[in-house]
Amino acid sequence: MENKKIEDSIMSIELKYSKDKDNPVKVFDSFKLMFQSIIDSQTELVRKINPTLNVDFLLTDVKSASIWADMTRRTITIEEENGTLLKDETKGDVNEYVNRSTELIIQKMAESKNNPIHSDDVINLTNEINKIAVETKISETPNYKVPNIVLIADALEMATKATKLLSEEDSFEFIRKDKEPISVNKVYTDIDKSKLVSEAKEKIVESEKSMLLKIKIADFLGTTKWKFLTSEGKSIDVKIDDSGWLDNFHNSGKTALVSGDSLNVDGILKETFDKYGTPIDSEYTITKVKGINCAI
Repeated sequence: MENKKIEDSIMSIELKYSKDKDNPVKVFDSFKLMFQSIIDSQTELVRKINPTLNVDFLLTDVKSASIWADMTRRTITIEEENGTLLKDETKGDVNEYVNRSTELIIQKMAESKNNPIHSDDVINLTNEINKIAVETKISETPNYKVPNIVLIADALEMATKATKLLSEEDSFEFIRKDKEPISVNKVYTDIDKSKLVSEAKEKIVESEKSMLLKIKIADFLGTTKWKFLTSEGKSIDVKIDDSGWLDNFHNSGKTALVSGDSLNVDGILKETFDKYGTPIDSEYTITKVKGINCAI
């Protein structure tokens, strides 16, 4: 059975940068991060409308001799999954809801140069997005959920990283048909993530979990968190609560580790969920180090 496609929505993103950059890689890294910020926020918006909706992003054009790209958001109604027919109960105008909400997020980025984005601003932003959902009748969809404030904050902080790579003369231009372009030079955020997690959390679930963690940065003297890479390539900060292994590592000189070695560990994974069951935070603590896998 063919899936039904909602009308495509196109937004152009132009990065205006000063010529003769001494480090051109920064320009492309910045462009990548800003793209990901927009994709993450729009994906969160669409997924909270209805689980029968899926979204793809297509880089449909990159203009020559400049960093200008047209990004198409293609929202698709999934009619069948794992052999089960899914009933599409989406109400309202999906594109108007996502487009207006995205413009609101980008406008908040633009204003942050003079007024940094704080935790309360993210909460207010999400409330404004919910108002758009009401106005566009998206909120009448049975499975509609308010976007997760922590994930919206993550997208804003990614935009901050993108603009940190640019000089004062550089800027992003967000261009949509029949709309005034929105110019973003610097995105400043000062978000207390713990406050947002506390605001959104509904329940905390703890579970035992064994992992193989590749060492990025170790604490050779104290008990601060180590930096690891998971098997999925995700970077995480982890506290080691195995005092016997730590004492041996710090004092005996018998345990030699280098960056790239991996620890085979048991631990406790603590996951925080919002009222819709969406994971918004997680923390892993190592309770026992079982062995070391040396880098080849």
